[in-house]
Amino acid sequence: MATDNGKIIMAWSKCKVEFGSTGENDAFAKTLTNVGKIRNQTTELSTNDGDALTEVATGGETVAMEQNDGTMQLKTTVIEPTPALYAALGIAQDEDTNGEQVIKTHIVPGDQSLKVTPRNKGARGIKAPVTRMTVAPAFDEQNGNALVITFNIVKTTAVAPTYKKKGATGWTPTTTPTDISKALGIVGSDSELPSDAKNDDVYGIDNNYWYSRFTTKSALH
Repeated sequence: MATDNGKIIMAWSKCKVEFGSTGENDAFAKTLTNVGKIRNQTTELSTNDGDALTEVATGGETVAMEQNDGTMQLKTTVIEPTPALYAALGIAQDEDTNGEQVIKTHIVPGDQSLKVTPRNKGARGIKAPVTRMTVAPAFDEQNGNALVITFNIVKTTAVAPTYKKKGATGWTPTTTPTDISKALGIVGSDSELPSDAKNDDVYGIDNNYWYSRFTTKSALH
């Protein structure tokens, strides 16, 4: 959901799902493939809570707790998947001259980026640079052939940190190799930069992430 001058723009109804090979250093894919026609109301993003670590003292008192990140998964069902889609997924050979295609596996090789674009202009979509994909073929008399695609979203690990140096007026970005070599550590965000840092102290900012949200610039047709 996004807003336009107070109007709520919903990310519902029709959507487009695309994938492509993740780039170097977990960069989002440069080239994307549309999965094709999606069965109505089958695209869903779900999350699961991570493990909770707790320490309980005598009498049942909780004295410490830490919550770990959980998992994220997107599923969608493609109507009558084409031979070109199977080939683009890297799980099948090209169709032969007799119209037959050999399926080698249901595990899509390598890391894949995911982009989900909702129908309405101004609605919010998602982009995940790293996922692990699996597929599950399906067939029934009422709906014909289908392909259930599962994207298991993974947090990036290879995005380079950026660095900040403490000065008289606060923290400023630095790309100077000598500054970076003196970095005292990596923190999760700007808010975690130490308040008691001395001038010329340098820290890295961890830029790894799960996914990003974007605003659509045009409507799907």
